[in-house]
Amino acid sequence: MIRFRHFVKEQFARLWGSFKRRRFEREFDAEVEAHLAFLTERFVRQGLSRDDARYAAIRQFGGVTQTKNELRDRSRFLPLEAVLQDSAYLLRQLRKSPVFAIAAILTLAIGIGANTAIFSLVDQLVLRLLPVQDPQRVVALVGLGDFYGDNQGINPMSYPMYEDIRDRNRVFSQTMCRRPADFDVSISSESEIVGGEFVSGNYFQLLGIRPALGRLFSAEDTLHSGASPFVVLSYSYWFSHFREEREIIGRTIRVNNYPLTVIGVAGSGFDGLEPGLRANIFVPITMVPAIVPGYEYGRRFFDRRLRWVNMYGRLKTSMTIGQAKAGLQPLFHQILEMEIHDPGFRGPPSIKENSF
Repeated sequence: MIRFRHFVKEQFARLWGSFKRRRFEREFDAEVEAHLAFLTERFVRQGLSRDDARYAAIRQFGGVTQTKNELRDRSRFLPLEAVLQDSAYLLRQLRKSPVFAIAAILTLAIGIGANTAIFSLVDQLVLRLLPVQDPQRVVALVGLGDFYGDNQGINPMSYPMYEDIRDRNRVFSQTMCRRPADFDVSISSESEIVGGEFVSGNYFQLLGIRPALGRLFSAEDTLHSGASPFVVLSYSYWFSHFREEREIIGRTIRVNNYPLTVIGVAGSGFDGLEPGLRANIFVPITMVPAIVPGYEYGRRFFDRRLRWVNMYGRLKTSMTIGQAKAGLQPLFHQILEMEIHDPGFRGPPSIKENSF
C-alpha cells in the first residue's frame, strides 16, 4: 500500500504539473523580468549605464536558466513505458482493494489541490551575511498558487493576510513585514532619490538589530495609519550624509515631500534585507497611505486583492521549518475560506494603480 500511495501521489503531481507548466513558466518569466527591470532601474540610479545596470541585475539575480530547467524537469511526464507499467500496477491494486484505492486517490487529489495554494517557508541564507541575530531561525513566507488579484514585487502577500498570520499563528515567536521602495529625500535645499524600506514596527526587533544612535521602531509605531511620522537612517547613510552628527536625532527631513522626524540610526553593517540594494532609510509601513499616492487608508492599503508586502517570521525555539509548514496550513486555509466570502473578492480585481 505504501508503494501504491507513493505512485498515486507522484502521478497526480506530474499530471497536475503538466497542465499548469506552460502557464506557470509564463508567469515565472514575467516575474523574473519584472524583478530584473526593478534591479536595473536601481543600478541606473546608482550611476551605471543601462547596459551595465542590466548586466549587474542579471548577475545579482543569478540562476535564472537553472531555475527554469529545474521547473521543467519537475513538470514533465514519466517516460511512456514507465507510465504504462505503473498504470498496470495501479489497476491490480484497484482490483485488490477498490475502496481503499479510491479513498487514497480522492485524498491525494484534494491534498495536491490544496498544496497548490500554500505557504512556502524559505530559509533566508542571505541573512547569514548580515548582522542578524540567529538568522537560521528567520524564514520568509511565500504564497504559492493562483491569486485572483494584483501582485506587486517578488513573493508578496496582502497586508491583511500578514495581520491574520501575525495575530493567529502558533509557530513564530514574531512576524514582521517590509516593502522596498525608492524615496525622494530632501535635506535642507538638496533632494535625491534613495533606496529604503517600509517596515513593520517590530522589524528591527525580530532581526536583532540594535540602534547606533537614538531608538528604532517599536510595535506601537505601526498601530495606526499615519500616526508615526518617523524615519530611521542606516548607519552608512548617516555617516555619508551627516558625518555621524549626533544632533540628527529630532531633525525633520522630507520624504516624498512629507515631513518625517529622525528618531534613530540603525547599527553599523545593516543596510536592509537585500544585499546590493542598499536601504538608506526606514519608514513605518503604516505611513504608506500618507506618503504614497493611491494607497489611501482603508482602500488599497487594506485591500486583500493586492499583494505588496514581504513577510518574515522567526521560528519558535525547537520549531523546524517542516513543523512550521504543517502548523500554518490549517490557518492558511481558514484565511482562504474567509476571503472567498469577502465582498472584495466578487467580480474582477480593482483597477491597478501605480506601484512604488
